Amino acid sequence: AAQGNLHVVKILCKSKANVRASTARWRYTPLHFAAENGNSEVVKFLITQTATEVNATANLQITPLSLARENDHRETVRLLENFNARIKFTELHHAAATNDHEELTQLLQDPLVNVNE
Repeated sequence: AAQGNLHVVKILCKSKANVRASTARWRYTPLHFAAENGNSEVVKFLITQTATEVNATANLQITPLSLARENDHRETVRLLENFNARIKFTELHHAAATNDHEELTQLLQDPLVNVNE
């Protein structure tokens, strides 16, 4: 998923690979890796063709959407938002705490971000 090889992802899924499996350290799922690297085709396949949870959270409440946004993968961000991906409050909090004005502005302009949660 991280490399964006849709053919390999399809083969793994056909072989009953666990699409909800996550890494030991950060708890990233295949969707996290695909989103982090801007692999929109893989993201779309995982969401539409498997039991992948679009709002899966890794350590520190990191979501696939937050990784796509952080790495400026706009097409992937739009795709995830079309599937109702959500931003977690901790990302907004982190942007404010680290004085990341650009990220803070993006998050505050995002209609899916609820500043009251």
